[in-house]
Parts: sequence; C-alpha cells; structure tokens
Amino acid sequence: SEFISDGLYAIEAVHSSKFLTHSAERSIIVQQTQSLTDSESQCFYIQHIGYNDYIIQEYRTGYMLSVQHGSLHQNAPIVLNRFVDRNTLCQIFNFELAKPKTNEYFIFVKHTRMVFDIEDGNQNSYAKLIQYSQHKKANQRFIFHRVNRPTNSLIAIPLEYIR
Repeated sequence: SEFISDGLYAIEAVHSSKFLTHSAERSIIVQQTQSLTDSESQCFYIQHIGYNDYIIQEYRTGYMLSVQHGSLHQNAPIVLNRFVDRNTLCQIFNFELAKPKTNEYFIFVKHTRMVFDIEDGNQNSYAKLIQYSQHKKANQRFIFHRVNRPTNSLIAIPLEYIR
C-alpha cells in the first residue's frame, strides 16, 4: 500500500480523463468532464487514519465515500454516506501505485479487496464508480491531483476518534 499525503484532491479516471464527483440523486459517485466553473464539486479530502488505511471525504458535504450498504458484491456502487467509525471497513481504502511514471493508483476497498472501477469502462460523463475485482485496465486506475483550497469547511474527524 502506498502513502498519500492528507489533503484535498481531484481524482481523475485514467481511461476517460474525467473526474470523480457525486450525482445529486442518490449521492452515487460518477465521473464527469473537468468543471472549470464548479471545481469544488470534484474535490475530495483524503485522510490517513492509520497503517495503510484512508478515508475519502467529499469536500462540500463532508460525507465519506462508502460501498453502498457495505455490499460484498461486484458492481456495488460507491456512494456518499455519513462517517460511522474506523471499524466501518466499507469506508476505508488503501492505495497501490499502478504506474509510477504517470502516478496512477488503484484504490482498494478494505473490506472486499476489490478496486474502484468505472462501470464497463464507460467513457461518458455520469458513468458510475463501482467496486469490482481487479483486472488492472485503465478504468481501474486513478490519478490524484493536489488541490490548493482552504480546508476549514471540512468536518475534520478527530484523530483520537479514528485511532
């Protein structure tokens, strides 16, 4: 597992060059063309919570990326949900460097060891982010782009609550 510095990131899907965001209906995570007018909608705060474990928080809502209903099945959507606690493994992720030269990563869901995957390798905006068995194709690789923005609007999870 790789170390990612705590901070605000835009997360790019390698196969489509689109960025993760959430769809307003049902809070499902999808990919979308980079927004030049509303880039905050494509920002996520990544926080290291111990060992190789991370939580990923949507910038505006403060909600966490989570596997829908804690599903153990392939194709389960990645959604926004309230933070439960550090034992909620469907909200904890690990990163593995896929291609060092281009800084591409696989994002593993801790409780299933499946990876983030843009469903069916779809190139279109609003294609869903799901968990899927790793096959290492481009629709499972992501690039983290550091974003310089104030993070005071985030609801910080106190470290003593996490550890």
